[in-house]
Amino acid sequence: MGRWAGTTFQQEAAAWADEVLAARGLVRSGPLVPEKIRFWSAVLVVPHAGSAGDGGRAWLKVGNPGQAFEGRLLQALGQVVPERVVAPWAVDEERGWWLLPDGGPTLDGSRPQDWVDLVGDVADLQRACAPHHDRLDMIPALPAEAAAGWVEATVDRLARLPVADPQHLDPARARALVGQGPDGHDGLRRLDERMQVLAGTGLPQTLQPNDAHPRNAVGPSTPGGPARVFDLGDSVRSHPWAVLHTTVRLAARVPLTDPWPDTPLTRRIVDAYLERWPEVDLGGRAGSGSSGAGGWSGAGDLPEVLEAVDRLGAVHRAASWLRLLGPVDPDRLAVPTPRVADWLELALR
Repeated sequence: MGRWAGTTFQQEAAAWADEVLAARGLVRSGPLVPEKIRFWSAVLVVPHAGSAGDGGRAWLKVGNPGQAFEGRLLQALGQVVPERVVAPWAVDEERGWWLLPDGGPTLDGSRPQDWVDLVGDVADLQRACAPHHDRLDMIPALPAEAAAGWVEATVDRLARLPVADPQHLDPARARALVGQGPDGHDGLRRLDERMQVLAGTGLPQTLQPNDAHPRNAVGPSTPGGPARVFDLGDSVRSHPWAVLHTTVRLAARVPLTDPWPDTPLTRRIVDAYLERWPEVDLGGRAGSGSSGAGGWSGAGDLPEVLEAVDRLGAVHRAASWLRLLGPVDPDRLAVPTPRVADWLELALR
C-alpha cells in the first residue's frame, strides 16, 4: 500500500498510462488521482483529452500479486464476451497493471430489481465462458470435488501458524472443525457429501466471479444489453452456482460470515439465477414471484443444493483471502482483515 501511494509509483504509472493513451490518440490532461488504495488493489483516475479537445477519464488499476491475473482475465473476456465486460485498453502482465476505459456509472443496487437483473446477467456470463476454459486458464481453479481436500490442508496450515499470527487457528478448534473432536463433528465428511450434490448437477466448471455486486458492474454498452462487469480479482474457476454465497448476503446487507439470509429478495435472486440453468432439474422449483415467504413450493432437493452452494462459496472466499494475504506483511495492514478460519467454519458447520 505504501508503494502505491508513493511518488515513484505515481510517476511510473503516469508514464505507462501516457504510452497507452498515446497509442489511442489521447493525451493525459492532468495528474493521476488515487480513487482507492487498499492492500488488495489500487485504483487511480487518469484524466485524458483527444485531438478535438474532448475530455474523458480512464481507470488505472494495479492488483495485489494474489489477484494480478485480473487484468489478463478482463482482456481475455473482452475477446470471448466483449458485450459483458469492460475490457482494458492495455495490460502490463509483469507489473499487474491494467488501464480500463470509463464504462459509465456503476449500477445502483438500491432497488431490489438491480440485484435480480444482475444475477441473471452473471449467469449468462458464466454460461458463455464455460466452453472457453482453455482461454481463461489464468483463473485459479478450486472445483467442488477438490474442496474438502483443500479445506483440510488449509486448516492444518492455519493451525501451524505462530500463535501471534492474526490468521492462527487454535489446534483444538482445528481438530474439531475437520472432525477430530470429541463431539463427533465430522465437518470434512459433510462438506464432501455436499460437494457430491453439486457434482450431480452435471454443470461444467466456469468463471465464478466470487463478488457479484452492482457496484462491480456498469450498464450495457447498447440499449437492452447485459450489464458489464469489471471487478473480477476474487474469481475462481469452479461450479458456477457458488457465486450465490456472497451475492445473497450482500443483497440482504448482512455480514458475509452470517448464516444464509432467507428473505423475499434473496429468494427472488435465487429464482432469477437458477432460471438461467434450465437443464438442471431441481424437483419442481417454483418460478420467480411464486415462492412466497415460506420458500419454494415443491422444491424437492433445492434446499440441499443451496446448502452445498453456500458451503462451496465459503471455501472460495477463504481461498480468495489466502491469495491476497500471501504477499502481505500482516503487521502493516491498514484495514481490519477478516480471518480465513471464519469462512472455513461456514464451510464445515
